[in-house]
Amino acid sequence: EHVRWRLVHGPKGAEDQIDVASVNDKLASIGVRLEDKERELARQRLKCREIEEETARIQVHVNENADSALETTSALNRAKSKLSAIERALLAVVSELTMYRA
Repeated sequence: EHVRWRLVHGPKGAEDQIDVASVNDKLASIGVRLEDKERELARQRLKCREIEEETARIQVHVNENADSALETTSALNRAKSKLSAIERALLAVVSELTMYRA
């Protein structure tokens, strides 16, 4: 029968001998690392919350200014069309004067 696992012996070579101090040290080390990661996670969550609040504030600002931006764009487009009409009329006058001189 095939065995999918095998017993790995520790540094002392016997599975019934456990170094309690070593295990406790490892557990303490893991506990400290876990606490560090939890603090880091709390900082990351705080940053995420701050970013979400700033995003919401900016979104409100954009929504408030969208109407004025639309009005400004409309006015600019009207001014461009008037300028274009004046340019066409000016070109027509210049063209007539050129034909009259010739």
